[in-house]
Amino acid sequence: MICFARLRSTAAALALVLLTQPALAGTILSPIAVLNNTIGNYKGIAGFPEDTDETPMFNQSGLSLGFTSGVTDFAAYIASKPTHIGGTPEIGNGWISPAYCPCTGTLDFDLGANYSIKQMALWNMAANSGANVAEINLYSSKTADFAAPTAIGLFTNPEMPDDNRPRAPYPATVFDLDDSVGRYVRLQINSYYEAYLVSEIGEIAFDVSAVPRPPMLWLFAAASFGILSAGRQRQITALN
Repeated sequence: MICFARLRSTAAALALVLLTQPALAGTILSPIAVLNNTIGNYKGIAGFPEDTDETPMFNQSGLSLGFTSGVTDFAAYIASKPTHIGGTPEIGNGWISPAYCPCTGTLDFDLGANYSIKQMALWNMAANSGANVAEINLYSSKTADFAAPTAIGLFTNPEMPDDNRPRAPYPATVFDLDDSVGRYVRLQINSYYEAYLVSEIGEIAFDVSAVPRPPMLWLFAAASFGILSAGRQRQITALN
């Protein structure tokens, strides 16, 4: 009886885990933090606040339409054509690197859990296209130290605005990543459009889905319930 009770408890707990797996089929997800920034943040120049950070790059502060991170469908949200207010005022609507820097380096984002990562949406912010990032590499990792990173894309972010594109508000650019599983995403900025001696990003979000549970868990759960059912049947037979 004790063995069956323990098996019943284990099977029930396992079933609860499997059945409460998040149903994230292509949802839009904001990072929860930037863990590493080798470039730095803008501060203390030309009347801007003394200290800034990366938070406005993933808190939807400059977007025309909000979303619920981890819930809103990514494709449907992008289809609604959300725009970024741009750089007036810039502080509070996105991220700006220090002035007069070599404005290239890496930003490491924490997504909060392991996900299947499929796409990245990026909104430009600079009032002049020159401060927007240009060539970028992206990597995913299951560990924060990126000891075994997976390369998921090399892209050129479009210069915007330019002679052929409107000024603010700016639309999203969606980058189709090589599918990977990870909790952390590294954005490596290789170049920018070299005006104002800063680089800027308005907003970043990712298209993710839940990591499928290993098939063996389902098999174990099914086997556990099968054993319980057989044991129950034997008890009924014995009583009769």
